[in-house]
Amino acid sequence: MYKLSFVFPGQGSQYVGMGKGIFEEYKIVQETFEEASDVSSIDVKKYCFEGSLAQLSRTKNAHICILTCGIAAFRVFTQEIGYAPQFMAGHSLGEYLALTAAGVWSFEDAIKIVGLRADLTKLAVKETNGGMTIIENILTEKVEDIVKTMRDKGKKIYISSYSTMDQTAISGNVDDIMLCEDELFKAGGQLTPLVGSAPYHSPLMQPYAEELKKEIEKIELHDFRYPVISNVTGKPYKDISDVSEGLAKHLTHPVLWRQTVDYLDNKGVDLVVEMGPKNLVTNIIRNHSEDIKAVCLGNKYERNELFELYKNNEMYSKHIPTIITKCMVAAVSTPNQNWDNDEYEKGVVVPYKKIQEIQQQYEDSKIELTYEVKQEILNLLKRIFETKFLPQKEQDEWISQILEETGNNYSFKDFVAQ
Repeated sequence: MYKLSFVFPGQGSQYVGMGKGIFEEYKIVQETFEEASDVSSIDVKKYCFEGSLAQLSRTKNAHICILTCGIAAFRVFTQEIGYAPQFMAGHSLGEYLALTAAGVWSFEDAIKIVGLRADLTKLAVKETNGGMTIIENILTEKVEDIVKTMRDKGKKIYISSYSTMDQTAISGNVDDIMLCEDELFKAGGQLTPLVGSAPYHSPLMQPYAEELKKEIEKIELHDFRYPVISNVTGKPYKDISDVSEGLAKHLTHPVLWRQTVDYLDNKGVDLVVEMGPKNLVTNIIRNHSEDIKAVCLGNKYERNELFELYKNNEMYSKHIPTIITKCMVAAVSTPNQNWDNDEYEKGVVVPYKKIQEIQQQYEDSKIELTYEVKQEILNLLKRIFETKFLPQKEQDEWISQILEETGNNYSFKDFVAQ
């Protein structure tokens, strides 16, 4: 079986028409777009589908639209397949998407955070006279030599992303970037200036990183459902308490994407799914590693091929989780604090057996679960939680995760803490 990981794209992945295919095919995507529009007061559907590209590429619009498309794609996978990834990672802005998908914060909070990041970086463009350029077809070591030479001359120029052996990015003062570009061009580099970009992932972003950190610290963070690899270290975050500091450094330190792919490779990951509208990060991975199969969920052909692998191959299909199996796991995984045997029998054993009966019934009939049956299962799980004296916060976290991972978060949005 494949060892699975998810990756998320960052800024630069936007294009007019992004997400339209899965929007038309899946209700969960339509609901995700609607929530994003309600929270952000931005017409996400209009910007994604109708453009213009100039409007879509405005920093805040791009941030929110990329976030929405990435989380929508992730929700399609969890609804249709439900297999848990070994790791998650995101390229630049994509790390915010990975943290959202990993349950670190709510989608609503993610919209607010990336909106703030966009506002801060827009301010940085004005105040720092900074910019960013992508360099291809020249080895990283050569770029490092040229940048070091420029820095030794007092220029504000920094490597801001290590994508592959021959693709990097530089950030810094616009005038200094232009001087550096001349040297890189002479060395055979192919240059793509990012018009209107802030000097992302460089020390010029330090004042804005501090402001971002303060705001993130005000948000309630939750434990990682899946390990998320940090752009700053190229390794998974160790603890949820590291996130605010990690994202502050994320603005001022280079993206170690090459190291991230190496980490996945070394851990035996052999299937990576890009949760985005088009092949972007997948292309980088394909160029860097021959051992990892990389597909994009937003690419219809690759999506169909991926779903066929999981649904038509018995080795995978028989293990695809459902809302029933996830509720059963939650029922047996949570600790019991109720030592009254009679209450335990009535409030835990009997409801669990009922969930098992429903599971068997629907396995035999192979018909789709109705809303009413799903509600019955959730009520049975809630009864088990309450009988075990599980704290309300833990109950909410379990149920939120189950609903999110089965594509039922909008159908039962009022169920948590009811």
